[in-house]
Amino acid sequence: MASDAARDLKSSFQGRVRTEMERKALTTGPATMGATTSAGTSLIPAMRLPGIDMIRLPQPTLRSLIPSGATSSPIIEFVRQKSFTNKAAPVAEGAAKPYSDMSFELSRANVAVIAHLFKASKQALDDAPELVSIINAQGVAGLEQVEEYQFMYGDGTGANILGLMKQATAFAAPAGLTVSDAALDTIRMAMLQASLSLYPATGIVLHEIDWFRITSVKDGIGRYVLGDPQSVATRSLWGLPVVVSNTIRQGDFLVGAFATGAQIFDRQSVAVEVATVGDDFEKNMVTVRIEERTGLVVYRQQSFITGTLPPDATAEKKS
Repeated sequence: MASDAARDLKSSFQGRVRTEMERKALTTGPATMGATTSAGTSLIPAMRLPGIDMIRLPQPTLRSLIPSGATSSPIIEFVRQKSFTNKAAPVAEGAAKPYSDMSFELSRANVAVIAHLFKASKQALDDAPELVSIINAQGVAGLEQVEEYQFMYGDGTGANILGLMKQATAFAAPAGLTVSDAALDTIRMAMLQASLSLYPATGIVLHEIDWFRITSVKDGIGRYVLGDPQSVATRSLWGLPVVVSNTIRQGDFLVGAFATGAQIFDRQSVAVEVATVGDDFEKNMVTVRIEERTGLVVYRQQSFITGTLPPDATAEKKS
């Protein structure tokens, strides 16, 4: 060692002594930055901040609008009235009374399994307890993100849920009214369409960018149509709550009787399970499974109206 050679040089100098010095910079032992950081062997160790900066995921919103229940079956069936022919009429004395008629149909919705897995080493989970909570939080959030998309756009094929947008009634201006190039007019007409179908809307779902466009509309003297920016206002239009979602596609809208027209049924709420499977035990690995079983029932398609907003919200009428 260089230190031993130096000591020998001091204690028994008898001419010339050659020593080999370790070629290493004082401030890097090893490097203080990058993948080779080692706080225990560096003169100036890197500062490690506590915690982990996690990726943000969209927050689910549809469950706040739709009532939920529980089921013990993988299939949900319900009877829906298909038609009603009303022949009721005033009848003269002694005349035959008319017959009315109605028909019914059996409808069904499947309960879907939504799940994903994580692999982690037992040592990592033991040595970094925070990793367990991160897997739980992100894993559940990822599951809810897919659930939200299924409730909105699921096409019902294979293991998919049949979502609201696939069952909703297409927007059409009520008789005697003309669709304008104003987004607010379109939404108001969709509310009217739902009311005329005897299923008054209880909520509106819009993409965040579309909501921004609508709230940015100004009148002829530069005032915001939907109120003072300094006021604390709830997201609502004509008394209905507006749910801003990044799941619904930009340009789409959904107006509906969420409180009565649909229901979520949970067969199994979100569960997080940890186990050793396959060769996990011999490799000191664990498998984390995050899973739920849920389904969506839409009782009446007329309860929901969907369509496309005009491309330019700035075309709102100004006064």
